[in-house]
Amino acid sequence: MDTLFSDFSEVRKQEWLEKVAADLKGKPLDSLNWEFQKDDFLSPFFHSDDNTPSYQHYRNNNDWMICEIIEKNEDDVVNKKALSALESGASAIYI
Repeated sequence: MDTLFSDFSEVRKQEWLEKVAADLKGKPLDSLNWEFQKDDFLSPFFHSDDNTPSYQHYRNNNDWMICEIIEKNEDDVVNKKALSALESGASAIYI
């Protein structure tokens, strides 16, 4: 199955900027920015080079622990619950 844009070659950001500058005939690119809130602007031009890592990338590098809370019972019951929690993905046990 072909993707929607498979017929088009990839265009570098600099090529786009040169084309926009030519089309604007000397007008600055910033003149097309949109002020959506006071002192917050959006550019009319975005390129894949401008992408920043999403939240998903940061989540993979955290020091969080998955904690299982186990109520104090008899030792063998606590041990079985703790082993079960660890085998199921817990990285910390709170008894």
